[in-house]
Amino acid sequence: MILDKDSPLRPVLRGFRSTAAAVATLGMIATLLEGLAVALMVPLISLMIGSGISPMLEARIDILEPRFRIPALIFIIFGLILAKCLVAIGTGALIAKAESRGGHALRTVLVDRLLHVRHLFFLRNQPSELVNILSGETWRAVDALRSVLGGAASAASVAAFMVLMIWLNWRLFLVVLVGALLIRIVESRLVATTSYRSEDVKRANSRLADRTLRIILSMRVVRAFGQEHREADRFAEESDALAGASYRVWMSGNSLSPVLEVLHTGLLVIIVLLATIIDRSSSLPQIAAFLILLQRAQPHLRGLEQARIQFATASSSVVAVERLLAGLDREMPSITERGQTTPPALGRSIAFDRVSFTYPAEGGERRALDAVSFSIPAHGATALVGPSGAGKSTIVNLLLRLYDPSSGRITIDGIPLAEIDLAAWRACVALAGQDIELIEGSIAQNIAYGQPDATMDEIVEAATGADAHTFIQKLPAGYETDVGARGLALSGGQRQRIGLARALIRRPALLILDEATSAVDALSESRILELLDQYRKDRTLLIISHHQSTIGRCDNVIRLEHGRANAAVTTSSIHAGEAS
Repeated sequence: MILDKDSPLRPVLRGFRSTAAAVATLGMIATLLEGLAVALMVPLISLMIGSGISPMLEARIDILEPRFRIPALIFIIFGLILAKCLVAIGTGALIAKAESRGGHALRTVLVDRLLHVRHLFFLRNQPSELVNILSGETWRAVDALRSVLGGAASAASVAAFMVLMIWLNWRLFLVVLVGALLIRIVESRLVATTSYRSEDVKRANSRLADRTLRIILSMRVVRAFGQEHREADRFAEESDALAGASYRVWMSGNSLSPVLEVLHTGLLVIIVLLATIIDRSSSLPQIAAFLILLQRAQPHLRGLEQARIQFATASSSVVAVERLLAGLDREMPSITERGQTTPPALGRSIAFDRVSFTYPAEGGERRALDAVSFSIPAHGATALVGPSGAGKSTIVNLLLRLYDPSSGRITIDGIPLAEIDLAAWRACVALAGQDIELIEGSIAQNIAYGQPDATMDEIVEAATGADAHTFIQKLPAGYETDVGARGLALSGGQRQRIGLARALIRRPALLILDEATSAVDALSESRILELLDQYRKDRTLLIISHHQSTIGRCDNVIRLEHGRANAAVTTSSIHAGEAS
């Protein structure tokens, strides 16, 4: 779990070991201050009932007149309790600070791993599960961190109280110890039940998150086919299952404290009976002080128990975060995989040499490319055509190095792509397509997304090249118009033109257009193609399209079918074939 030596959470939370030690130390100091105050109750009660006090204490306070001794002890006791409260406030502040820092560290580490992990990771894991862990499970995992720190403080306090009780009356302490062990057995059984039921909550919450994500992503289809009631019923079913699982966990967790409180009260009654009937060697002030110590130890015992309950409730979330971190660590590319060679100028060609690629799939694997070989000449336009599922998108993903080939190799001017520095290579490539979504923010921010230091003049120039400047000017806020979530405030053609401008502003050595003009009208497409005719003079274009007008402007055509490629030097064969 969270403190296991092999846990992937340990590197994230390594800095909090000193915090746990500090919390435990402060907890013990607070308890010793409180215990000393309780111990002083013995001479205070003795003076009040006139039974005398110990010679040692009497020698220390004999400088005070008898009438000032009781007020002095009361003042000292009050000062000790005040100091204890101040230490307790500091301990709570330290725990809260550690909790907030721990949550921040955990979330940032997870997102950083997600941003740099191999792209295949996202094919092997459900998006809803990842969202659920990031948005929900991390919070409950941080609750586990808080329970560990709170438990450390409570454990230190209980230990200090134990020392003080042994000092006052070791016989009664043995009774307390036996009773506490019996209560601990009952507690363990109840905590195990809570931990088991928290797993049900995690699974139900994951199913609900998956259902929510499906509804949001399929909203257009749901409404188009009038299935709102059906989806609402499905969501209600998953939500009801989560509510039931949550209720069972709540019942397990909240019934534990009352049960333990009854057991602790019963233990206190037994101690009182033993002290008054069997152990007559102790004085009344001493027994009173012991009972006060035992009573004051109860909140710390309950705090320790509550920490165990909280950790048990959050244990499934801790496991989920640990598994995600472990999976991300396994999928992090090595330095060799990221490449170290500076990208070439792309002056000759991009070559695919018997490249195969296989996607992971349920029940096995799916081969997308089968020993594909072809070349994309530099400083020209190459069309990539073929039916749906032929492998066109896989070619694009391999060029972006989202994936590496299962076999074969890709070279850039003769240099293996796998050896080229990944970040530097992607800086040489830009992608525009029908499925490349816009980000939340303004139109200007979207165009400059891949070139954050772009000037406004450069943004306008790129928008003009993508035939977007005219419609942007007509918008109420112009380039500051918010595109909305995923750009849905704009039409499909407008989104495509902004996406193309976002690619053009980078002035990439390789520009990939994946159906980048499928949603624009014929006039806009013509204007965009005229620009691309000029653009390809000193750069390389790879164009995926079903439009005859677009394919006809390309210098070369590569036809994909069933994961295999056939290269052609003219477009005439495509005009008569399957290109529309």
